[in-house]
This record gives sequence, structure tokens and C-alpha cells, in this order.
Amino acid sequence: IDVTKANRETLQTVLGPDKIKELIGADDNEIAILARTFSEVTSRLEENVKNLEATKKTLHAVLAKVGHGLSSMQNIDSFLDLIIETVTEALAGKSGVLMLLDDSKKYLIVKSVCGVKLNTKEARFAVDEVIFGSVLRTKHPLIIPMINHDVDGVKGYTHLFDSPIICAPLILHDQVMGVLAVSGRRISVNFQEEEMNLLYNLALQTAVAIENATLNQNAEQTYFETISALALAVDAKDPYSRGHLDRVAQYSVMIANQLNLGKEEIKVLRDAARLHDIGKIGVTDMVLLKPGPLNDEEWEMMKKHPEIGEGIIKPIQSLTNLCDIVRHHHEKLDGSGYPDGLKGDEIHKLVRILTVADIYDALTTDRPYRKAFSPGKAVE
Repeated sequence: IDVTKANRETLQTVLGPDKIKELIGADDNEIAILARTFSEVTSRLEENVKNLEATKKTLHAVLAKVGHGLSSMQNIDSFLDLIIETVTEALAGKSGVLMLLDDSKKYLIVKSVCGVKLNTKEARFAVDEVIFGSVLRTKHPLIIPMINHDVDGVKGYTHLFDSPIICAPLILHDQVMGVLAVSGRRISVNFQEEEMNLLYNLALQTAVAIENATLNQNAEQTYFETISALALAVDAKDPYSRGHLDRVAQYSVMIANQLNLGKEEIKVLRDAARLHDIGKIGVTDMVLLKPGPLNDEEWEMMKKHPEIGEGIIKPIQSLTNLCDIVRHHHEKLDGSGYPDGLKGDEIHKLVRILTVADIYDALTTDRPYRKAFSPGKAVE
């Protein structure tokens, strides 16, 4: 009797008093009661194991996808899109959003969204009014079972914020950067605590990724500006070609606009034009500033500057898309150019544009051995 009583009290803490009453009949002996209660405990354990397995699979899927994204990521925006898409799918949410605080810390700006169409440039929410304000203040994740769109600071965004909502702060060095949130569910179950913990941990890692991307971007911008200054220094050495880099960049952009190229291609072309002669820093002044024609030995030395230029910019990842243009801006369609003797379609479109701009500027500026051509003669 003592064993049965102790057993009943223990099981009550596991199954709850209501379930114990349901399992125990008036005419049942202790053995029958034990059998039923242990059967119930076993079924609950099996259900817990299934849930744990499902959670583990979800976690593995998230980590695998994010890991792949990190290795193939071209920029932080693509990575953030991957994060929000993956976590929304993993948590069976209808939509997901990642918001960052602006410089004033008064507004949350939508950086990435999944599951709905939204103009991210226009979506911003006042921290004082929005439902995520408590998450920013407490720095703790939160599950919101119901949301009132009229009073929770998200009026007009019913398609983006549906009930229930699970959200977590992006924290780095104890400072809140923004919020990661998943709203609505494709299944009829509220968000659970373990899902909230998963989102919270992912938010912390995302904050680190954003910070690293910012630092990396700043370092790369500094590197680009430094080598641009070096290129301008080389450009300024020769009074006959001074201003050449700026003019070639200008001509290249004009040609690109006439050809209706995209903004990204135009940016690549402009940056490449600013750096295309950086390799001349490895050519001696005796050759670089020689007033007359170069002899064979000097000419071979001069022909190395595209390869030297490529070697200078290659180590920085964000400038690798300029390498092809810098290396090949002295190639010719008939294969007689250098350093690789490329022919026809082997020469990329952007290389061709820069080459034409480069030659045009050379023809229309004075040289020690000839006067500048008129624009018409240069075009001809």
C-alpha cells in the first residue's frame, strides 16, 4: 500500500492529477493501475523522443543551410535573406522578418523579409510603439500568442505580422542591434520554448555575422582607397598622362550607359578603370617616363604591368571581380595583345569597353613623340 501511494504521488507530478484520476478506476487493483500509468508514461516518453528527433532534424537543417550560406555568401544581404528564409521554413512560420535599429536607435528598419511581398525601403517601425519594444529593452526572446494590429505599432502590416509571433533580439557586446521574428504558423500549434531558444541562438550568431561583415567591408573600402591613391600617384608621375585614370573611368561609364548596362556592371567598370594601370608602380621610372619609343627590353618590362596590377588587387576578395579587367585591358580582338593573347569572344565585354576608353584617351592627349589627335581622328 505504501509503495502504491508513493508511486501514485510520483506519477501525479509526471502526468498531472487529472490524468491520474482518468487512469484509476474504482475496482482496479494496484497492478492494473500501475500497468496503465506506466503505459501512459511510456507513450509520453515516446512522444518526447519523437519531438526531440524532429527538433534535432530541424536544427541540423538550419545549421547545414546556414553553413552553406556562409561558405558561398557574396554579401551580407544575401546571407540575411538566407537566414530569415531558413528559420521561417524550419519553424513552420508563414512569414519572417529581420529588422535592424537605425543610427538614432528610435526606429526598426526592415532589412530582410520572407513569405510576403514588401518594399523593405519603406518599412520602418517606431521602437516606442512597436510590439518588439519589450524585446529590445529586456534583451530576451518572446512568444506573443495574439497581436492587435491597431495598438501594437504595426498597423497596415497585417500581411507581415500574424499571430502567433516568436521573436528574438540581435545582440552583440551586450548591445541590441535589431530583432529577428517569425509570425503565423502553417500548423495549428503555438510556438514552443525550445523553438524560441533556437531562434534566440540563431539571432546571436546573425548579429556576429553582421558585425563581421561591417568590419570586413570597412577594411576592404580602406584597401581600395589606398591602392586607388597609389594608382593616382603613378598617374601623376607623367605630366603627359596626368588625369588619365579619371578620364578613362568617365569614358567607360559613358559607354556603359549608352549600352544600358546595369548598375553593378557600371560600378565594376568604374572601379576597374580607376585601378587598371596600378601595375605601373612595378615599372621603373626610366621606362615609364622615357620620352621616346621603348626598345624591346623596355617594352617587355612595360608589358608586365597588367599582371602586376592583377597581383596587387587579387588578395582582397571584394576586388576579385576587377582582376579580369585589369589583367586583360591590353588584349586585342585579333589575339595580338598581352599578356595572354586572347581573341574575339574570349575577351569579356567590360574589358573591351575599358580598352576602347583607354586607347581613346591615349590618342586624344599629347605625348612626347606626337600631338593629341582630334576626337574625330581618334574615333576613326
